[in-house]
Amino acid sequence: MEPLSVMMFLLPNIWPLFVNAIWQQAIPTAMRPGLFFGVTVDPRFRESELGRAIRRRYSLVVWTATLIAAAILTTAVFAASGVFHGPAALTALVVDRRLQPLPWILQLAVALWAYVRGNRATRPHAMQPSSVIKVDLSAKPAAISPTLVLLVLPIASLAVLAVWTATHWRDLPARFAVHWAFGGPDRWVATTPAHVATWFSFDMIVCLVLALVTLGVLQGSRRIMTAGEAGLRELRFRRRVVSLLIAAEYFSVFPVWAGLLGLPSAAMKLWQLVFPATMLVLLARLLLVGQGGTRGLSVSNTVVGDRTADRHWTWGLLYFNRADPAFLVEKRFGVGYTFNLAHPFAWALLALIAVIPLIGKLL
Repeated sequence: MEPLSVMMFLLPNIWPLFVNAIWQQAIPTAMRPGLFFGVTVDPRFRESELGRAIRRRYSLVVWTATLIAAAILTTAVFAASGVFHGPAALTALVVDRRLQPLPWILQLAVALWAYVRGNRATRPHAMQPSSVIKVDLSAKPAAISPTLVLLVLPIASLAVLAVWTATHWRDLPARFAVHWAFGGPDRWVATTPAHVATWFSFDMIVCLVLALVTLGVLQGSRRIMTAGEAGLRELRFRRRVVSLLIAAEYFSVFPVWAGLLGLPSAAMKLWQLVFPATMLVLLARLLLVGQGGTRGLSVSNTVVGDRTADRHWTWGLLYFNRADPAFLVEKRFGVGYTFNLAHPFAWALLALIAVIPLIGKLL
C-alpha cells in the first residue's frame, strides 16, 4: 500500500471505534434516572459512591478494548502495506473483507461483557418501580398521516426506479456497483435480472423495516410519562427518534439510484460523508436529551424507572412480557427502543431484519 492508501483505509476504520467508545461511555448517564445498567434503582443511586465506581469500571474496560482494537487494526494495516513483516493472520484483517469487522466485534463483545458485569453489580440494589400508571386523557392520538406519507415516499421512489429500469433495460451499463469504499466502488455485479431484483429487494426490505419501526414508535409503544414537563420532554424525545429513523430510510435508497443510474463516484463520496455525519448529529441529539428526554430533569425520590418489572428483563437488554400489548419498549441500556420479544409482530420484524444480510450475500 502507498502511504495515501494506508490512510484512506485506516481512518474510515479507526474513527468508528472511537465514536462507538464515546457512545458506550455516555449511555449509563443517558438512561432514565430510575434505571442503572438495566436495573430499577433509587434515582439517587447513579451518583452514589458505588454507582460511580460501577460506571468507572465499565468505562475503563470499554476504552481498554477500544485502544486494543485500534492498535490491532493499525498494526495490521502497516503490516499489509509492507512497513514490516507481519503474520498472515494479522494482514488478513486488511486483505480479507470477511475478517475486517473483527476489531469492531472485539470492541463490542468486551463492551457487552463490561455491561453485564455492571448489571450484576447493580442487581443487589434493585427496587420495585412505582405501580402508578399515568394517563393523559386530554392527549390526542399521534398524527400518523403526515408521517405515513414521509415513510412511503422512499418506497415509492424505489418502485418508480424499478419501472424505469424495466423500461430502459437496454440503456443500463453491463455492470453496476453495489458497494463503495471512500476511494470509489469496490464491488460490482453484472446487470442481470437476478442481480437487479436482489438489489431492489435488499433496499426495499431495509426501507420497510425502518418504516414499520417508525410506526411502532408512534403507535406500538407506550408512553411512560404523559403529563407536565416530563411528558413534554418524552414527546420531544420520541419525535427525535422518529426523525432519525426517517432520515435513515431516505439515505438508504440513494445507493440503489446511484448504482443503477451510474452516478459519478463523487455523488457516493458525498453520500458517505453526509450520511454518517447526519446520523451522528441525530444520535447526539438523543444523547443530549437522555433516554425519554430525562437528562436535566429534576430527580424525584420516587422509583419510576420505565414502569416495567425487572423480572421481565434479561440482563436489562431483552424484554419478554406477554401481558404487555406494546411491541416496542424503551431500552434499559442504550437510547431508543427495543422489541418486546413476547409480541408476535416483534418476531415478524426480526425475521425481516434477519433476511437483510442474507440477501446482501447474494450480491
